[in-house]
Amino acid sequence: SPNRRANAPTKPCNPPPLNQRLNVLQYNVGGLSTHKLEEVKQWGLHIQADVIVLTETRWSFSSEWSDGVWHALHSGTPTDRADGILILFRASSIMESQIGSVALLPGRLIHVRIHYRQRACDFLCCYNFMDDRSTARLNQRHQFWTELDACISHIPNRNSILIAGDMNCSVGMDPPYVGTSFFTWQDHHCQGPQHRDMTTFHQIIRKHHLTILNGWNANSGPTFHNC
Repeated sequence: SPNRRANAPTKPCNPPPLNQRLNVLQYNVGGLSTHKLEEVKQWGLHIQADVIVLTETRWSFSSEWSDGVWHALHSGTPTDRADGILILFRASSIMESQIGSVALLPGRLIHVRIHYRQRACDFLCCYNFMDDRSTARLNQRHQFWTELDACISHIPNRNSILIAGDMNCSVGMDPPYVGTSFFTWQDHHCQGPQHRDMTTFHQIIRKHHLTILNGWNANSGPTFHNC
């Protein structure tokens, strides 16, 4: 809902200064229109985002372009109407020549590397297949986990790594990788769906010593709410 009257200018956003850091955001858009994308771009500038990862665009093409303010990279396929990952890089923070990428699973898993003088920063942008309890979908999810595991295994230890995306999979408490199994909904502590391949996700987390950044506060709300 609007929090200001029409035609009123937005107040400037003054986030804490970021020294040698990137402000990275990820959101599942559930379908992306042109006008919604323009709103996201303006919002990204307002909060000084450096990288924005948008999943489930439902766009069927793969392309790269730049509008002078944002460099954009999209991966999608015509065969899966639910996939699509769009990554926006703020041009004032990241030069186009610094960006390298490969689509490991088009529309589902993209490896992006931002090259710096001393070392690189690796982003794995993910949109796992929804678990509809079918054998075919379980096989697709297995392929996703396999590709994710293999990609992480080949990233040099000296690089920074961030996995940003919609994993479509719950996690349970598993210190020091996951702090809690719960989130808060309507003043009650709840658990997410218990997926059949949760153990696979946990194995990858343990193997590569990853930390679920939003898995430490049971008072936080759910990452997704369906109607």
